[in-house]
Amino acid sequence: MTLRRCFLFAAAAVGLLSACQTAPPAPKVEAASFAAFAPIMLDVARVDVVDNARRPAGSVDATIAVPPAEGARRWAQARLQAAGRDGFARLTIREASIVETQLPKTGGVTGMFTNEQTTRYDARIAVEITAEKPSADGLRASTQANASRFIT
Repeated sequence: MTLRRCFLFAAAAVGLLSACQTAPPAPKVEAASFAAFAPIMLDVARVDVVDNARRPAGSVDATIAVPPAEGARRWAQARLQAAGRDGFARLTIREASIVETQLPKTGGVTGMFTNEQTTRYDARIAVEITAEKPSADGLRASTQANASRFIT
């Protein structure tokens, strides 16, 4: 080989090797803390948490550090405080899931040179808070909250 060919071959090899990347280290996930927030005082004798969450097929929430249902339970335990003499409040977790979906990939030569997303994660949570006070003529109040987010 001539010197010029060796140089071109070496430059091409370095270019191809530099295109290879290693995955960045996984970010450190810390447990959510609600200590910075004041408790929500409820005029009831007790606060219960009920998990009636629907977990659809493809749900991967059990594989993460703090699944959505556990996060909702921790929030309720840290923030909802019973401050009354009778009645109860209940936080019902209606839905808490993270679903993994594989995305279609571009094939052929174009696909070899395309950096595209391969997976989508859809997170959903739905909760309802209900409070009942029998001593106040069966007073009952409720509210609902829903949230969703996705990332690829």
